[in-house]
Amino acid sequence: MDKSKINETTQSRRRFVKRTAVGAAFVSLPVKSVWANGITNSIVASGHGSDWANGGTLRLQGPDYWASNITLVPSERFVDVFGETGYNSRANQGIRYKEDRSVKKIGASRTLADVLLLKNNKKTAGNAPWVAGPSDYNRLMVAMYLNAKYGNTPVGSDVHYPVANGRPFNDEYEYALKLAELTFADPVNSATELAGIIANPSNYQSL
Repeated sequence: MDKSKINETTQSRRRFVKRTAVGAAFVSLPVKSVWANGITNSIVASGHGSDWANGGTLRLQGPDYWASNITLVPSERFVDVFGETGYNSRANQGIRYKEDRSVKKIGASRTLADVLLLKNNKKTAGNAPWVAGPSDYNRLMVAMYLNAKYGNTPVGSDVHYPVANGRPFNDEYEYALKLAELTFADPVNSATELAGIIANPSNYQSL
């Protein structure tokens, strides 16, 4: 075998070993499904594993923080951000169904601010608890989107979540669509997981 063939074979084996090692390490991660199977997968695939947060500690904020800083929330509709209309359900309820067994959803006109502030059709805050979604799913999704939107910040900021600056997601919209893809079919369990990520992001950061 000539030297060029030997080098090519060696490089191919190295690439295989590297991919296998990354896969093995990833499978052993003590993290939950949304993060491990989706967002972290994208981070690993982008080649920005351990450095994606710029060496800093993540800091995320929940729905109540963003509701208190509502001027930062863009006037976008929930469906336009996530590609899905949110669930029509109080935070202490599961998925609700109509008489025809189709899933109850909030109106397509509902904005991110409507969801965060629980606004009714007359735009009165706090009077529409059913826009929160099962286990607060709708509001948690909005919070995660806003964390991604405003998260490209210096370490130590109120929000530090640099996941939508090309490492791996190009922007907050790409991130939001991926998050919806991973969570929308199981809002109750996903809401518990999202709340856990917001409360303890460091548990989901390390690779």
